[in-house]
Amino acid sequence: MERFVFPEDFLFGAGISDYQHFGDSDCDLPRIPAARHLEYYEEDFHILRESSLNAFRTGTEWTRIEPEEDRIDEDAVRFYHNYLSRLRETGVKTIVTLHHFTNPRWIHKNSGWLSEETVEKFLDYVDFVSREFDEYIDYYVTINEPTLYAQLAYLADEKDLPPYHRSRREAAHCLENMNEAVKRSYDVIHGRSKKAKVGVAQVANLRVLDPWRNLLKRTLSKMPGHPVIDESIEFWEGNFDYYGINYYCRMLKGRPIAYPEGLRRICNALFKEYKKPILVTENGLANRDDDQRTAFLILHLKNLFDTMNRDGTKILGYCWWSFLHGYEWGLGYKPFFALIDVDIDDSCKRVPTETAHEYSKVAKSRGFTSSVYEECQRLEISLGFEDWP
Repeated sequence: MERFVFPEDFLFGAGISDYQHFGDSDCDLPRIPAARHLEYYEEDFHILRESSLNAFRTGTEWTRIEPEEDRIDEDAVRFYHNYLSRLRETGVKTIVTLHHFTNPRWIHKNSGWLSEETVEKFLDYVDFVSREFDEYIDYYVTINEPTLYAQLAYLADEKDLPPYHRSRREAAHCLENMNEAVKRSYDVIHGRSKKAKVGVAQVANLRVLDPWRNLLKRTLSKMPGHPVIDESIEFWEGNFDYYGINYYCRMLKGRPIAYPEGLRRICNALFKEYKKPILVTENGLANRDDDQRTAFLILHLKNLFDTMNRDGTKILGYCWWSFLHGYEWGLGYKPFFALIDVDIDDSCKRVPTETAHEYSKVAKSRGFTSSVYEECQRLEISLGFEDWP
């Protein structure tokens, strides 16, 4: 029986974000309880330590650190020192996101991400985080899904994200500014840290079967009154140490379809284009059926294994979304991606799922057998996303 064994340094991880899981955020979105990771992180880290996972994606929150313009909250700074040092003690590699769809409220008095001033303020925040917390951070994700943020904030009927008005021209301008922030964040962080690994997480859903470059160019070309922004792809060259991708599915006729092979195709295309290693920063299935979720996990890991061993693409690791049950944008708490279930409405009790147990086995042994893979293959046709558009 064949075994598919991953390298010793391969990252088996899972992720959370501040707004979706920490709770009690006074950012520019409505305040929600989420999974109250802010209060229960010691317990969550204990679960993480027992899971055999060797990587954890979390984040710092700009709002907590700078709740008012030009004022650093020293309590928040102390919290993050304790939080990140305790995370480091679990022995995992840390993947820290600096911007995950949320902002301090005060940036909107200056037109938010439509303003170049916001870029400068964000870079000040990046500089502070890298100066204060670099010793705890292995991988920086400067901005999570800047393209999707611009689309949701300015084009989609998305009530979660301000500014609520819709403009294709402004969406393009927002994206330009975010791209500039990502580009310059690389230099800011590396100006302070020689060991830092700096990247960005981009959403990578296969809508059609042509290259990622053409997908992004077509997205931008649909913004009347604004030229196609080639730099949104071109500038990444030389301004990141790895490329992070958030991949879930293939979109067909507006519906999400599980397509594990798509992960291999996207990784290969990006590596061929940029010659930089790939980190899968998000991947998961919204479903309460643990057999399906485990099959989804194994099938995507097998495609990464083939990407590395047959195609020669450098893959750093894989993060399941999400570690904890939490809020999903515009959908509340019904979609279930989590490895660890959380009683959001009552006790906040943490309960590991069967998928968590199976993932732990994979991480502990650094792989799985061909018989496990073949069993998961038989389930592939039935994989489905529940309560997730």
